[in-house]
Order: sequence, then structure tokens, then C-alpha cells
Amino acid sequence: MKYYLLSFCLFLVYATESSAQFGTPQVIDSDQSSGGNRYMTTADIDNNGFTDILVAKAYDYDQVSVYWNNGMMNFQEAILTNLSDPVYIQAEDISNNGWKDFLVITESSGELYYYKNNNGSFANPQLIDTEPSFGKAIQIDDFNEDGNLDFVVIWQHAINLYLNNTDGTFTKSPILTTSSSPNILECWTMDKGDINNDGHIDIITGETLGAVVYENDGQANFTPHLVTPSTHSTLTVLKVFDANNDNHLDIVAQRAGGAVSLYTHTTNGFNYTYESDLFTTGNNSVKRLYHIDFNGDGQEDIYTVYEGKPSLHLQENNLSFSSSMLLDDDPDLFVDQIALADLDNNGQQEFLWSAASQTLAYQKNENLSTSSPRRSALVIYPNPTTGKIYMNQPINKYRQLSIYSLTGKKVYAQKITGSTPSINLTFLPSGIYLMQCKSERDTFQKKLIIQ
Repeated sequence: MKYYLLSFCLFLVYATESSAQFGTPQVIDSDQSSGGNRYMTTADIDNNGFTDILVAKAYDYDQVSVYWNNGMMNFQEAILTNLSDPVYIQAEDISNNGWKDFLVITESSGELYYYKNNNGSFANPQLIDTEPSFGKAIQIDDFNEDGNLDFVVIWQHAINLYLNNTDGTFTKSPILTTSSSPNILECWTMDKGDINNDGHIDIITGETLGAVVYENDGQANFTPHLVTPSTHSTLTVLKVFDANNDNHLDIVAQRAGGAVSLYTHTTNGFNYTYESDLFTTGNNSVKRLYHIDFNGDGQEDIYTVYEGKPSLHLQENNLSFSSSMLLDDDPDLFVDQIALADLDNNGQQEFLWSAASQTLAYQKNENLSTSSPRRSALVIYPNPTTGKIYMNQPINKYRQLSIYSLTGKKVYAQKITGSTPSINLTFLPSGIYLMQCKSERDTFQKKLIIQ
């Protein structure tokens, strides 16, 4: 077991004409196995109200680890399972027992495992499926809208849906395979979102063919739509988000040759327009893409890895992302995996990254930690609470507060304004709830624990 909170000073490079800053990298782990990180995600696994870090480690380390977060930005590693060549991990409450389970897919053997969370511990893994090609990615959601979480998994040559039977078993339904596809099926990456604004969650894949939207009819029946030009092939990394604030999901993806390109979506159908190449890296050097309104200007920026360094690309008004900055410029680190997570429950996301040189670290966004009037984060505290919660200022962009039980039942609703400093929830039973604050443009969601 390891217990780390070490800091070290590294030279930071800032973009021209930008006052944005990043905190000094804080090392979470620096042992040898940290160099084997193939994928990381975040979730509150032990229900203590703080976000933990889940890491799939391959490259001869062959394990899945969790870094428990005690809420003080201290992390303790525990190996959850030993597993050959894990390359992707996702966590959600699939069993609907109030605890986050996780799914893992392996690369060379193509095995898909389910780990049920029993009050913070994990029983023997359940082998769900095996495909004769490399495992690539997992997306979890209620795809057939029956109130239970299902999952879609892609291998290099297969896309499968697994419907939740609520008894610990799952029904497999192939969406597309090499034998059933009219085109070459070779998958690399996957995301999800309501592309055509019909209220159903669709699947978006990056394939050798290009970006393909699998339209969901609400009953988990999927229809493919190729949405990128035929000349833009082999998309290895892909992320969907509303880049131009028009309430339609756009696509940012890395394609063959290293260009990271933007495709805008302006209708409720499946028509996308290639806008531009935002920046160019070496072939397949981008492993992950995230979006975040870093400077609080109402426009989503891009957090990624650029030539082995964690980097942020700020959006300008014309959908240009030419203003960029490096979070860390150490040439010996070679960062390849990143994530975003609010690790200290202050309403702001920290920048997580891991490097082949045996380093897992995070950096704080000090640009948003100032008293800048452009700050848009909404902070709810304390959490966990005994029943009374407070909101930071400004909150004037939010109009409605709703609180839901884990079964999805709305248990409280209230309009909120800048004069709503506190809310009394002492009438609610102890437990875990989902708190949702909505505005005309976005939704702030946070898990709330009432003790």
C-alpha cells in the first residue's frame, strides 16, 4: 500500500496573452507500476463523498488499482484485481444497490469483466463476454430506458450491447460485427450523447471508416450514420460536446495523420460539417480528449495530450483553438493518459495526468480559484451534510434545484436565485442523492450525501 502527497517543482509554460495558471503538479504515485497506466477514470467507489481514481495498468503490471481519496487530497492505492492486459475501465452503479460497480475490458484477449461493488468491496469478477479482437472502449447508460444501466462495448471488430436483466446477468445483442457490416468494421474509440436531440442516448464511434453515429430509437435499437467525410478516415480518439453553444453536440476527433479536427452539428439530424483542423500532432499521439470551460468565458476548451505533454487549447469566438498552453513541460515524463475530476468537492475540476516515467499526478486550476467575476462554478457545501447545504456566489445563472433519490424519484424541488444562500434538507432521510441545478444553457449535477 502506498500513501502519497508529494509535490515537486516543474517549469510551466503559459500561453501568450493568457493569465491562466495551473498549480504545481502534485504526485499521487510514483512507483514503477504507475508507468503501466493504460486508462484511468474517476468515481466515488467507497461512498465517502469524494472522488476516487481507478486505473487500468498493463505493460506487464496487469492490475486494476483504485486510489482512495480521503477528501484531503491524499490518496491510498489498493489493487482491486490482477488482470492480464486491462486497457479500459468504466464505473457506474450497474447493480442499482447504491455503490459504483466497474467494467474492465482487456486488449489482446478481448475479455469483458464485471465487478460488483458490495459495500466497498468486490467479489470475484464475472466474465461477461470474449471477442476475438482487441478490446477498445465501454459506455454505460440506460439505453433501453427501463430504469437500469446497460452498456455498449467495442472491440476492434465488434460493437455489442449488453442489456441489464437486474439479476446480475446481461443479455448480449450485437449492434454490428465484421460479418454483418456492409463496410469494413474496425473500431478505435467511442463516446455517447443525444446527437439528434430526440431524448435518446446515441453511441458515436471512431472507426477506420470515420465517425459513425449509432442512432438509438429509445428501445436500444441502433441505426448507423456515417457523419464525417469519406476522406477523413481512421479516427482513433473522439469526443462529443457542444463547442459552439447552439445546443447541438459537435465532434472533435484525431484522424489519420495526426490532425485533431472539429466537426460541427447544426441540425437535429445527422449532418455534420468539417470546420477545420484545430491542431496537428504526431500519428496517434493523442490518447484522450476532454472539454472544460477553463477560463469561465462560456466557451468549452480542450484538455488533451500534445506530443507527450498535458496541454490545454483555449477556444476563441470563431471556434479557433489556436491559443494553447502546457500544464507541464518536463521532456522526461512523456504523459499519455489524462482525466478531469473534482477531487476536493470545491466545484472545480482538477487536471489529472499520468506519464510513462512512473508518475500519476494532478494539477489545480488556479485560474478559476481566483475571485474573477467570470467564475461559473457552483459550489455546494458541506458534502456530506447533516441536512443544511450552502451555495457559493454567483449562482444567478441557475434557476431550478432538484434532488433525486437513487431510484430516480424527485424528492425536492425549488427555484433558486442569488438570494438563496442555504437550503434546509433535514427532512430527508440519511442516504445518497443526486442534486441537479439547471439553467437555460447547462446543468450542474453533484452527488449529495445526507448523514
